[in-house]
Amino acid sequence: MSTTIIPKEKYDLTYKREDSTIALGVILLIANLCLVSTSDFLEPMKAAGQSNATIIALGAIRIAGVVQSRKIAKAQNRDTQFWFAMGIFWPGIALISLYYLKKLNAVFEIDYIVTPENTARELRELATQRMAAKKWYDALTLYEYIVEKLSVGTPEDRIKIENLKENISLDIEATKEPKIQMQ
Repeated sequence: MSTTIIPKEKYDLTYKREDSTIALGVILLIANLCLVSTSDFLEPMKAAGQSNATIIALGAIRIAGVVQSRKIAKAQNRDTQFWFAMGIFWPGIALISLYYLKKLNAVFEIDYIVTPENTARELRELATQRMAAKKWYDALTLYEYIVEKLSVGTPEDRIKIENLKENISLDIEATKEPKIQMQ
């Protein structure tokens, strides 16, 4: 049984955007542009001191963009892997984009809802299999659990319990060895 539950609205209209997201996005974008334009980015081996500082600064920008992009994407129910990658390659643009996107309502895919009724249905199927294999005591235990513990037993369940008790007693009688009378 597979059920998909989709909310009425596609977007969560109650979600409050974090203003720090756009501010950080703009700061990262400007810092990234300044670092790339002021250094000999195409020749990283030139001017080792400046190059190392530039690489460290660009790495820090990327890390900040990745962390914040993933955090905001998760809060907005968006694809975190996609926004993680966007944060690596374009950290400022990713954050600015996420700021303007609305939060998606979550779509849940439910494979099975655990309720006493569903549990009882599965236990009835299992009990039927045990009865077919003539495992009366196993089936009796399952039906008693449905009636006593889950409290969702039907009149048919109670009838099956009585029939199973009768089958068990007949099996016990049939397996008893006859008493040999000694004379």
